[in-house]
Amino acid sequence: MVDTTLLLVLAAATWAQAAFCICVLARKTWDTPAYAPLAALFAILCFASGGPVVAAFAPQAEKAFYELTVPAYLLVTPVLWTAFEGFTSETRWRFEARHLPYLAPPATALVLVLLDIFVAEAPVGYVVVVAVLWAGTLGLWLWQTGRMVFTVMTRLPVYRQRLKALFSEGQGELNGAEAIAMAILTLWLIVLIAVVLRNMTGASFLPDWTVAVLFLALTWSLGGWALHQKPGFEGRYVTADSSESEKYQKSALADAQGQRIADRLKAAMETDKLYLDPTLSLPKLARHLHVSGNHISQTLNGVIGLSFFDYVTRWRVEAAKPEVLAGAKGILEIAYDNGFNARSSFYRAFKRETGMTPTEYRDRGGVT
Repeated sequence: MVDTTLLLVLAAATWAQAAFCICVLARKTWDTPAYAPLAALFAILCFASGGPVVAAFAPQAEKAFYELTVPAYLLVTPVLWTAFEGFTSETRWRFEARHLPYLAPPATALVLVLLDIFVAEAPVGYVVVVAVLWAGTLGLWLWQTGRMVFTVMTRLPVYRQRLKALFSEGQGELNGAEAIAMAILTLWLIVLIAVVLRNMTGASFLPDWTVAVLFLALTWSLGGWALHQKPGFEGRYVTADSSESEKYQKSALADAQGQRIADRLKAAMETDKLYLDPTLSLPKLARHLHVSGNHISQTLNGVIGLSFFDYVTRWRVEAAKPEVLAGAKGILEIAYDNGFNARSSFYRAFKRETGMTPTEYRDRGGVT
């Protein structure tokens, strides 16, 4: 009785967190469809963690339930992939027909599970065909998973560099995404293997309480991470016109021209104080200087040796230093006054530029 009660409590805690995350993400989905895959992920967690509830209140359906969890596990990879794609897209993301092939393994698994549940007696040939289909489905899922993991790991650094090249204030950098994705897939694979073996042999290779704790830990940790994420290009998506114009502006800069643009950049920061604008972006700076964004990028990378993000951040930190030393304002006020949109981003930038936190910098009198 104690074990059953513990399992039900763990399942209830998992469902509560999953339901909360689904509600928050579903509300965001109306404006930003990229949140839909994350909401779907929590729905899968909610369903797959229901084993203790089924065992306690509908034990006759327990075998069918565990069979149905297999397609749910196979659905995790495409859901994670579409979430990553949506959060890193430079244009407004939507689910499209091209995403349907991702669903082939879980859809095939669902059909095979339903056949197993409803087909009472089957000839030997039928069993062989089903076994081959299961092997092909799992093989396709493993290949799909490996390919998606490799793509995520290689694209994330490129995506983050792209953000730094275009925007002066970080958003949607998906910090920790690699660790979160690998943790989810690892735990999911462990539980999937346990469920498949349970379906094949009838024996449980992981204690029920272990599986329940894994679901709870995964749901709570993933919830804490997912609810703080934001698509990097949301509210500042790259338009077709701007991307087309970039194609025709990728010409090399002469040294003299690059230096002239560098001088104009310095004047825009020093005189016009554009760095104080928290929404400053490369296109906005290009319009101010009447220079193509591509030429500004070439100047920043080739002449100045900094990304757009790092260049603007350096100006903001330099402007904040005297205010930090004066001590007349709070750190949050200084951050906002100098173009930062969060205390945390100001702390990170200040320490990266000076090697000290603002408080340490003030205590040492600005001596680095």
